[in-house]
Amino acid sequence: MNSRKSKIFKAITLALNILLFLVLLLLSIIYFTSLEIKSQELKSLVTLSLITLPFAIIVWSIIRYSNFKKIVLNCLIPTILLIAILSAGPLPLLLQSSVFKTQSIYYVNIKNPNQKVEYQMQDMGAFGYNKRYVEATNYFGLFMKIKLIEQIEYDESEWKKVDINLNELNFP
Repeated sequence: MNSRKSKIFKAITLALNILLFLVLLLLSIIYFTSLEIKSQELKSLVTLSLITLPFAIIVWSIIRYSNFKKIVLNCLIPTILLIAILSAGPLPLLLQSSVFKTQSIYYVNIKNPNQKVEYQMQDMGAFGYNKRYVEATNYFGLFMKIKLIEQIEYDESEWKKVDINLNELNFP
């Protein structure tokens, strides 16, 4: 029975650490590239996981291990992450959990219909809205690769002008 319990504890510990690693990997890719999360649900899950997983790993390590050295080793990265989040404050992280939503589509690439020129807005709560024009390529409805643009004039041999008003923020 003790061996079975030990295997379950190891599996849970491994699962928590893998989840934290995947969240950090996804956030690193998004931060250092032009890839963004398009799905509000996924971005909220990633943000909340970043805040809650370190706590869960620390509590789990204290429950799981009786050896102080193992507790410290297993809690090192989550503790550093928690210190970083708490020193910067969780509010900026939570405010950035909102995704940019497409308000209008101006052009669609003829060769790749997933590539569009869009006007996007991000709801920042009491701080108003962030606005931008981007050339966005959507992947699986979850991610988009963006390129910020200054002007909206494109060669109509490669781009089809569409002028679609999506209004994903549901303005009246």
